[in-house]
Amino acid sequence: MWEAERDVFTFQVQQPLMDNKSPTKRNVLCAIASLFAPHQFLAPFTVRANILMQEIWIAGIDWDDELPENLKAKWEKRVSELPQLSKVAIPRCLRRPNPVDIELHLF
Repeated sequence: MWEAERDVFTFQVQQPLMDNKSPTKRNVLCAIASLFAPHQFLAPFTVRANILMQEIWIAGIDWDDELPENLKAKWEKRVSELPQLSKVAIPRCLRRPNPVDIELHLF
C-alpha cells in the first residue's frame, strides 16, 4: 500500500495467513502466492519461503499430506515473521538533491 501522508510503501498481512489450516504443500504454496509484492520489496521474506517450498518438493510430499515436523517447524518460523512485515516502510523516492545519476535497486 502507498501511505501518501508519509510517502512510503507499506505492507498489510492478513493474520493468520494459514487460517487454522494444517501445513500441507497445497496450503503453503497458496499462502506464499497470496503475498502480493510486485516491486519485490518483500524479497528477503519471499525468497526464504520459496526455498522452503523447494525443500517440500524435494521431500516428495503429496499435495494434501501434512508436512513432517522439520518442515512444519520451518514453515511456522516463516509465519511467525509475518507480523514484522507490517513494520516495513519503504520511502517511495530516495533521491539526493541535484542527482547526477538515478538508479532503481531491487532485491
